Amino acid sequence: MGSRINRLAVLLLPLLAAACGYDMTTGQYPITSGLMQVEVVSLVATGKTATDHVASLATGKDCSTIRAKDEGQFCVSRNPPIQRPDVYCYRTLGQVSCYREPDPYGDGAQAVGVEAYNRQPAPTR
Repeated sequence: MGSRINRLAVLLLPLLAAACGYDMTTGQYPITSGLMQVEVVSLVATGKTATDHVASLATGKDCSTIRAKDEGQFCVSRNPPIQRPDVYCYRTLGQVSCYREPDPYGDGAQAVGVEAYNRQPAPTR
């Protein structure tokens, strides 16, 4: 929790440094330029905007404007499901060899460990 507050404090420092009121030389409100500074500094430092970080904290997911632009998804799960590759293992001389396709040599070999690899663990009681 403390590290999150420290990160947010660092991201908000440029906003706090901006004075309140209208700047006649630039024709902008300093709060607007302060927010832009926070967004740019955050984007350069972390690859995500400050808004992305706030959205990630709020949703518990990994949110990114850059990903939304490139891939069309703003927030994704932090822990995507693990996709196991299809592996077929057979006994060979003194060891077990594994391949991407079943029975690659077509000799009718009996697969080893198929049940243990593909089956979910049995619930413990």
